[in-house]
Amino acid sequence: GREITKAHQGLLNKNIKNKVVMVTGAGGSIGSELCSHILKYEPESLVMLDCGENYLHDLKVALIPEVKNTKTHYLFCSITNKEKMQSIFNLHEPHLVFHAAAHKHVPLLEENVDEAIHNNIYGTKVTAEISSACGVEKFVMVSTDKVVNPISIMGMTKKVAEKYIRLMARQSMTQFITVRF
Repeated sequence: GREITKAHQGLLNKNIKNKVVMVTGAGGSIGSELCSHILKYEPESLVMLDCGENYLHDLKVALIPEVKNTKTHYLFCSITNKEKMQSIFNLHEPHLVFHAAAHKHVPLLEENVDEAIHNNIYGTKVTAEISSACGVEKFVMVSTDKVVNPISIMGMTKKVAEKYIRLMARQSMTQFITVRF
């Protein structure tokens, strides 16, 4: 029942064209769509991270026709691996990070609470802190409307992650933004 929000093409172009853009959770449903749309704005480089080998492979195959002048990097990595994440940020020096990595399947997370907390909260913390320390210009966290009145582990972990991003926004030069789907 909501009206469609139209993208501000000039603003997107300014923030993406000739920049290094990173997408965490790149092989997922939201991450892969982000990657496809980002490529249209001709970033210098698109760094795509995912911990799922098959998802990353499928993304690489799907994006082949869309890649023109952008350098693409498909990196197999968990956002909870702090050392590897730091080395990836050091190597690629992203300007813009879209943080779409999250465990999202509500029934599975109810059975795997520890993994939900580790990935959705700790992984967000790792990614946000490294982004800030490395001077990323903008960090966009993809969240969910399930944080509004969380009745599941997934909703609660994303709510805690959102609160952490708000904290980072108050103490960092990086612009931290949260978008809910």
